[in-house]
Amino acid sequence: MNNKKAEINIGDKQPILLSTTNVLPGQAATGAVPTTSTVTSIEFRDTGVKLTVEPSIRLGNELSLKMKVEVIRVGDQIKPFGTKVYRIAGIYSPESGPRTKLTLAGLQEALESTNKCTFIFVKLRNPDQVDAMAAKINTELPGNTIQPTKEIFAGFEKTIPFLGVFLRVLVGLAAVVSALVVMLAMYTTITERTREIGILKAMGASRGYIVGIIEKEAILISVIGLIAGFATSAIAGLLIHKVYGLVFEYSWQWALTAASIGLIGGVLGALYPAVRASNLDAVSALAYD
Repeated sequence: MNNKKAEINIGDKQPILLSTTNVLPGQAATGAVPTTSTVTSIEFRDTGVKLTVEPSIRLGNELSLKMKVEVIRVGDQIKPFGTKVYRIAGIYSPESGPRTKLTLAGLQEALESTNKCTFIFVKLRNPDQVDAMAAKINTELPGNTIQPTKEIFAGFEKTIPFLGVFLRVLVGLAAVVSALVVMLAMYTTITERTREIGILKAMGASRGYIVGIIEKEAILISVIGLIAGFATSAIAGLLIHKVYGLVFEYSWQWALTAASIGLIGGVLGALYPAVRASNLDAVSALAYD
């Protein structure tokens, strides 16, 4: 956006040579001549780069960028909130998204929310004890909202207006698109197999038999697509977990819903080409080139 600054922070640990000292140990009891040893002091300090970009749109759709690069080190002072100065105590790379860590008291003071907090995240060693821990927290600290992370998406759906309607429309569009893709594929296949269909009709194949063959092929294509889709989503979830640390949970309910939509879309998509193929005239089909 015009005149809106964007900041990118990149951090890493770098070895810093502090000092090199020659140490002369004391005289040994045996009377041996002492030797001189060298002690090198190295400390890994957090360093980082702060890139600030400010776009500016001028007349004639000309775009200019103002870029500023700052090297941030431990001990530097920054002003993340207004004019109050904070000292950098460390730089780290989170698993996902940029973050700024402050002490609870310091953040409460900066946001003018003394003795208040928005969320408290509790991580359990045993995930199976979520309900028991939630009941215990509710008993010890009544009047607070306790929400497991698996229910966060459901909470967003309740707080964002028409999100549920949007998701249902999106699922419906996916079903329509899948049906159209199957219909196009089967229509093309039937057009290429017009002579074969004519041979089947000449041999006495009924309309129901031809429709059944085409529908079975469409169901097989849908099943192969479902298997490929589930495998792709599983691999993508695993890669995202390894790269970003995010965990994806696949529920059987959504898997069955997706499978049902895919199969129904395949059957409905192949219905028109199947009926059209069953109504072909045997003589015209045999003469088709």
